[in-house]
Amino acid sequence: MGAEVVRVLLVEDSAGDARLARAMLDEAYGQGLGPGFVATRVARLGETLTALARERFDVVLLDLLLPDSSGLDTLTAVLQHAGVTPVVVMSGMEDYRISLEAVKAGAQDYLVKGHVDEYSLPRVIQYAIERGRLQEALQASQRAQSIAVLAGGLAHDFNNLLTSVLTQNYLARSLLPEDHAAGAHIEKASQAAQRATELTRQLLAYVGKGKYEIQRIEMNALVNDSVQLVSGLAPQTVRIEFSAQAPALFVRADRSQLQQAIVSLLANALEAMPAQGGLVSLTTSRRDLEDDGNSEKFVTQARPLAGEYACLAVMDTGVGMDQATMEHIFDPFFSTKFTGRGLGLAATLGIVRGHRGGLQVRSQAGAGSTFTVWLPTA
Repeated sequence: MGAEVVRVLLVEDSAGDARLARAMLDEAYGQGLGPGFVATRVARLGETLTALARERFDVVLLDLLLPDSSGLDTLTAVLQHAGVTPVVVMSGMEDYRISLEAVKAGAQDYLVKGHVDEYSLPRVIQYAIERGRLQEALQASQRAQSIAVLAGGLAHDFNNLLTSVLTQNYLARSLLPEDHAAGAHIEKASQAAQRATELTRQLLAYVGKGKYEIQRIEMNALVNDSVQLVSGLAPQTVRIEFSAQAPALFVRADRSQLQQAIVSLLANALEAMPAQGGLVSLTTSRRDLEDDGNSEKFVTQARPLAGEYACLAVMDTGVGMDQATMEHIFDPFFSTKFTGRGLGLAATLGIVRGHRGGLQVRSQAGAGSTFTVWLPTA
């Protein structure tokens, strides 16, 4: 279960059974079978639903017979409010049919009081949490795939329509005298269509279906060019520093797509700066993923293959992010400042995926953020 304390919501109206459950957990974790636990006890269904709405738990230990609810109706109500939190039934009802129906309904396991001890209970909790996390990851992957298919199809169709609009604007302008009053309006319409075309390109990059012109690129030079491009937009209170730890760092990539990703990360770092300013530092390095083992965690759906990588770390001393914000930063059009701004980090994630790379995010509220891009070396 790792080093984190397990947060248990113990739903039990019997004070004696609740004490027994706590004692078993105390005994188990006291013998080193887990990192420790914090149990919050409630005795009624209404209290359970309130607790789930107010606080996040790692697991729910649920008795089916409560003063205000009983049987599978209790489980159904809890599952509807638990979300991704796994639910383990621990009931005095020793009925095979009910246990089977409970598992079918969504319970991770069904335990019978009197047949549980300090060895089996923590293991059941551990397996329930692990299965819940796997199910959550699978659902997230399936949602992302569905969004990618939908977004890719819409982007292609939308791009075709915009091409038609631009063509018709060009033809209309060519039929008018140079000084015709309608010329300025046609030009504005064309500019708007061009901006929409750029948005569709970002959308295709997000879903990994953008058109790439792959070439051998020196990473340090491209990062330096991107820094020069963005430096003029940075407030005077913000310093941008670039350090190359490897003198020559070659990757195979699409230059414009990769520069778009770097600029997006820089823009995101600048937006995170407080009013008094701070530092944005970029560092490139050569790293071997195989040496780092499984300790590396990536936000990309699949972990990159082992091998040598060119890494770009973009670190800022800005406001940082809490866990709730980090879960949404790659959603299209998500922003903590104002809405409807574009794909930004979502497109960056798609570009990195399209180049068979990886992306890491580390952040803490009030302590800044670090985004690290991994790309296979050429």
